[in-house]
Amino acid sequence: CNFKRELIYIKGDADGDQKVTTADLATLKLYLAQIAELEEVSKKLCDLDGDKNVNTVDLAVLKLKLAGIE
Repeated sequence: CNFKRELIYIKGDADGDQKVTTADLATLKLYLAQIAELEEVSKKLCDLDGDKNVNTVDLAVLKLKLAGIE
């Protein structure tokens, strides 16, 4: 049996686990502090304001998303 894993891309999913949680917030904070790297696909998913940059604005948008305020 061959099983193909379907990849699901979700805006804000920094850690690639196919869901948006506080772990993504922590991952994004580490990236912005230049402590950790993000894969290219994660960078695209974390550009939540669509300006082609991952920065503190995206962090703020992710916080609002997690709080249910979008």
